[in-house]
Amino acid sequence: MAKRLILIAIVAALFGSICFLRLADLEPGYQVHQLDGRQLKIETPLYLANSPFQIKQRGEGFEIDFVDSIGETLHIPFRRHLISCGRKPSNVTEYRGSYDFESVEPTEWNVIRLTQIESLANQVRLKGVLETHDHLVDILPAPFEVKIWHEAKNIIHFEAQCLSEAHSSISIHLKNNPEERVTGFGTQFDLENRNGTLVPILVSEQGIGRGAEPITTMMNLLARSGGSSTTTYAPQPFAINMDGWSIELENRELSYFDMRLPDVMTVQVHANTVKGEFRFNDKAKLVASRNQDHGLAPRPPDWTQKGVIVGLQGGTAAVLKKYKALKAANVAIAGVWIQDWVGQRHSLAGKQLWWNWSRDLKHYDRWETFTQILKKDGVRLLGYINPFLVKRDASHMTRHLYDEAIERSCLFKHGDGSTIRIENTSFSAGMVNIFDKACHRWLKDIIKMELIDAGFAGWMADYSEAMPFEATTGHGTGWELHNAYPVEWARLNREVIQELGQEDELFFFVRAGFTGAQQYASSFWLGDQMVDWAKEDGLASVIPALITSGQSGMVYNHADIGGYTTIELPFIKVIRSEELLLRAIELSAFTMFMRSHEGNLPEHNTQLYSTVKTREHIAFFSRLFRSLAPYRQHLMDLYEETGQPMILPVIDADNQLITSGFMLGAGIAVFPVMHRGDEAIEAYLPSGRWRHLFSEREFEGQQHVNVSAPIGQPAVFLSTDSEYNWAAIFDLVRTTLHQ
Repeated sequence: MAKRLILIAIVAALFGSICFLRLADLEPGYQVHQLDGRQLKIETPLYLANSPFQIKQRGEGFEIDFVDSIGETLHIPFRRHLISCGRKPSNVTEYRGSYDFESVEPTEWNVIRLTQIESLANQVRLKGVLETHDHLVDILPAPFEVKIWHEAKNIIHFEAQCLSEAHSSISIHLKNNPEERVTGFGTQFDLENRNGTLVPILVSEQGIGRGAEPITTMMNLLARSGGSSTTTYAPQPFAINMDGWSIELENRELSYFDMRLPDVMTVQVHANTVKGEFRFNDKAKLVASRNQDHGLAPRPPDWTQKGVIVGLQGGTAAVLKKYKALKAANVAIAGVWIQDWVGQRHSLAGKQLWWNWSRDLKHYDRWETFTQILKKDGVRLLGYINPFLVKRDASHMTRHLYDEAIERSCLFKHGDGSTIRIENTSFSAGMVNIFDKACHRWLKDIIKMELIDAGFAGWMADYSEAMPFEATTGHGTGWELHNAYPVEWARLNREVIQELGQEDELFFFVRAGFTGAQQYASSFWLGDQMVDWAKEDGLASVIPALITSGQSGMVYNHADIGGYTTIELPFIKVIRSEELLLRAIELSAFTMFMRSHEGNLPEHNTQLYSTVKTREHIAFFSRLFRSLAPYRQHLMDLYEETGQPMILPVIDADNQLITSGFMLGAGIAVFPVMHRGDEAIEAYLPSGRWRHLFSEREFEGQQHVNVSAPIGQPAVFLSTDSEYNWAAIFDLVRTTLHQ
């Protein structure tokens, strides 16, 4: 038998081609191992001849390693059965953009039997059968195939498939160290270790409360919209294990990362094929290399860095009055964002918009005068659009887009051909099928004609998280396209900019996303936080979301200053206070964009323009934000060179995560006040020397320091060791401080 193996290796080397080995020819040595009281039978060679891949017998299962040309080994983290196939789909029910979902446990296979191994150059393919000894009549053996290949340094690609049509879900099983942190998964609103939990990858509303009580329970009772710690507008099937590897799926279908067992990560996909990659490196390099390989985000226009984009509403007269009050206070205003350009409607949630993307001529009269005032001041005008349409019969509307969409057959339909109406608060709307090329083009033309031709330089591109699962499109099922819809929505908006050749001028921001959306969006924003301090869904959730979104490739991101979701009910009130707004302004000044929102109940919230104190505060910090524009441009250059995000976590000398602050690049450490009434902060400073922005006191790094942080003087530190020209930055900041 040894001679036969040698002969096979010689033939493969001579022809430089396929090494096709059957287990029977390799005398694998049949072994039986005990696993959870069941038998796990594995038939495998100890190694695969003439291949950079090695398959090793290892206790209860087997390991697959890749050995490169210089002898470096990548340990591919498959474990146990390697793969499972399931016969039932996950259960998902939708209500106003929120989803209840239940993962389905894969069939409990007892035996994995490899039947064939093929190797070709830097590729190996395993074929086999999953079997059960439960003697269940309806459980038939499940054939499977796993392909693994290597194309680039430190990256291993994989594709696993359940070959029986009876199986509609697939799971792969990975080794997982319960002592290691697992992070990633797109935009997440806390920095908790996800190890030990189940993380669904499903684009959805983030929820209202997300675990904070009693708000979450109340919202679940009223509208099933409380959410949880893992509900998010912008998830990604991407996990980073601190053992030095990451996994990312190419699948768009609903998936789950299940880490509830102590030593295994099960990745389940609602499909019969799963495809993805492993990367091997330390966390920072994993993030940077992934960003470079999967498409960098486009650089936003320079004007977005020159001040705050103020969210105002109420019609021409009301907006001009608020704008003039802010301008008189010397606020650095980059743009005025009027989401209600299409008219306001009142709903159960407060003030919402008429989803008919044509200017309300009555609500915004004297349009030329209004736009010329902003243009003369060098201030951009921004609007709002989403892919939903409602029927609106009003004489002062120039277009009725719902009727146009019906005529063009551009709204998602049920299987019987009827239009799907999706509930939103107290009204329902149709959603445009942008996977249809003609409808895609029609909606782009609407943006060009109704927004850009009217003088808008930017817009919020909202509400792409609710594509119905039951939709029929001709381009795939709702199950296949739901998570892909936000990517297509971002691409549609980017194409408008590209087709007009105005990449340096036009700007849009989205809240929903999935893998790939970062290549198109000018910016993301974090969605509808509460106007309170809660770590689950209030101001304190902003820092984790900025960090996690950046690590997942969504590097241009920001939050509504002071949040959005306001609640005014007899038994519960959540209203934006002056203190919270001031602290939110301070935080926002050290992110990539400053943009405010009046909220869903504007008259109840403290606004930027409400008092002398709020106007002076936004004036100072908007000018401070403007003074840091050269540094942010430096970070953008660095991102385009290396893939490194702009917002980074603070890591201590023991490689532990500090959750109370964040880094704006390597040169600015920010520790915002996140609790009502606090006026002092304990901050951890990384290695090097640091200068407190307001007192100019200097501190040695790698230690915790306590500093005063009254309103107007947040705990912000500038590195004096950075290669960046800090002398120039300090001069700009001093100028702002003494204006």
